[in-house]
Amino acid sequence: MRDSSLYDIVRIGEQTWMAENLNYDDSVATPSLLGRSWCYNDEPDSCAKYGRLYTWAAAMDSANTGCGDGINCDAIGNAQGICPAGWHLPDSAEWAELLSAAASDGRALKSATGWRPGVTGTNSTGFSGLPGGEWRDNYQEHFFLAGERSYLWSSSIVVDGDDYFWAYTMDLYYGDGSAYVGESPRSYGKSVRCVKN
Repeated sequence: MRDSSLYDIVRIGEQTWMAENLNYDDSVATPSLLGRSWCYNDEPDSCAKYGRLYTWAAAMDSANTGCGDGINCDAIGNAQGICPAGWHLPDSAEWAELLSAAASDGRALKSATGWRPGVTGTNSTGFSGLPGGEWRDNYQEHFFLAGERSYLWSSSIVVDGDDYFWAYTMDLYYGDGSAYVGESPRSYGKSVRCVKN
């Protein structure tokens, strides 16, 4: 339960996952969400369908963790972020474990409906991945790719020299059957799935 909302869960391999994208917006109790989470195209129905899109700082609950865009933050152990108590934002190794359990088969992780026509999801794992798209950062301020792509944040940052502006994601795409760990600027809005501690 998060913010009085109940979420479906699923056991995949040795992990227990939320089987829905997080849809949590409590801007009073969680100041790190202020201006850092959106419904796709600012339409509340999109939040009901896909969950909210969060910057990495919002997903990590930067007000409490100090983890944000451009900060070299090493999340040690389970980073709860905005996940419910007893759950946490997965790190890139946990995403890799999920992909291994699903044999990197994006079809097994994708919901059977809701995607643009392409490689059909079977949802054989019960993960029910949805194509919530993304929100591009303050420079572009546009929504992209709902119905086509799913991007899910990890707590793991990409460290490339002195560049601390990217984090790892787990990505699904309508046009093929793969699933993989990717990278994204932390200022973009992506979906959140939580994994049980």
